[in-house]
Parts: sequence; C-alpha cells; structure tokens
Amino acid sequence: MIHVWTYKDELERRQIRAQAIADRVWPPNTSEFIAEVKSEIFDPQPFTPRACTFAILWKL
Repeated sequence: MIHVWTYKDELERRQIRAQAIADRVWPPNTSEFIAEVKSEIFDPQPFTPRACTFAILWKL
C-alpha cells in the first residue's frame, strides 16, 4: 500500500505528525501486518499538479 500525503511545507508535516502521535492515533497498531515501512519526502516542482481531494488506490 502506498500513501501519498501532501502538506503545505515541512513544518506543517511535523506539526500534524506530532499531534497525531500525541493523540495516540499514529502510528496505527498494525505492526503485525507490516513487513516493511519506507518513507520518502518529495519536494514538488512548480510544474507539479496540485494535490487532489480524493484518494486513488493502486494495487501493486
């Protein structure tokens, strides 16, 4: 499964992540089902389309 989350900037990402951890909603308690976790942060370029408000699921 691939999640793509967009943020205004790195500060917003850190604030939202810290709040989710403080609220005990992240990370979810699913470690028994996860074989590997990888995080990558991409900096969009001016020509990058803006994020949409809906989700698309791709099966890999």
